[in-house]
Amino acid sequence: MLSIAKSHKSSSDKELINWNTLEENGHMQILGISRSEDITTQAQIDIDASNKDLSFRKSLRINGIKCNSFDFVGNINSVFFEAEDIEIIYGGPGKRRRYLDILIGQSIPSYLKDIQRYKRVIAQKNKLLRRIREKKSEKKELIFWNERLAYEGSKIIDIRRKSISSLSSNSIDHHMDLSGGEEIELEYKTKILSSNETPKIEINSLSNQEIESKFLDTLLKYSDNEIRQGVSIYGPHRDDIDILFNNRIAGKHASRGQARTIAFALKLSEAIFVENTTGRVPVIILDDILSELDPNRRMLILDMFKNYQQVILTVTEAELLPDKIKKVSNLYSIKSGNVEKN
Repeated sequence: MLSIAKSHKSSSDKELINWNTLEENGHMQILGISRSEDITTQAQIDIDASNKDLSFRKSLRINGIKCNSFDFVGNINSVFFEAEDIEIIYGGPGKRRRYLDILIGQSIPSYLKDIQRYKRVIAQKNKLLRRIREKKSEKKELIFWNERLAYEGSKIIDIRRKSISSLSSNSIDHHMDLSGGEEIELEYKTKILSSNETPKIEINSLSNQEIESKFLDTLLKYSDNEIRQGVSIYGPHRDDIDILFNNRIAGKHASRGQARTIAFALKLSEAIFVENTTGRVPVIILDDILSELDPNRRMLILDMFKNYQQVILTVTEAELLPDKIKKVSNLYSIKSGNVEKN
């Protein structure tokens, strides 16, 4: 929450509020303080709940000063891993785009604003496409929105492809260590050309201006397709990441255990990406990841994270923690919503 201003599990902040708090028109606060060398940052989220109309007010503050989500995200950096992260491998393109957007968003502050502008352009263009299909507007009105979409979209594609290149290079060695020599690779697949067009472009070989130009050419050439469907078919909102496992698509060919290993390698690479991009070491959060691992694999994973300044690890059973980890850790138990130090 303090890293990205929203829950990783819930799509609505309302689901985070305890029902008793809502009934009593209560207040909820999440606050954390980070220190990096001589810089101290306090991040704070306040939610006031109202039972009358089941509504709430949410405010964000950095060092006591109110701010919007764009200025809040990225002040406290974290890398979060949970068992469900294998959906990055098995899930649809939307899962991988969200993963990438969260990673880049807390590392490169301008990226979230780029995404927001792009979404506004998409919404306006889709509205116009439907009006043209219904004969309420003229096709020539698309020119302006296509140019805006190509301009805003090319910036997003440029940042994403560079980020994927960095993640891919960092994850290769991590995965080989975890898997005993098996290979992975990440490839960014952008939807700025029709699937019928050949030859396929190598996105990493193009400049930002070339990406914008090719994107705009596609929008102009296939505008009739978009008018018929009433939605924008081309652009980074349709992009994907190919995760290759031994040169094959991991989502189709990797077992559950292999997918989990790939996810671990991605998270280790994510931590390096955040540190290299921001200059700050992220907090590592490992949420109940040990239960499906054998003892040897548990130690291998934990050893890879041991050099980070702060690692928060949750387990459902204390026996899952190796003794050497217990000896050097602060242990807490959570019972009925209460936290106690062991």
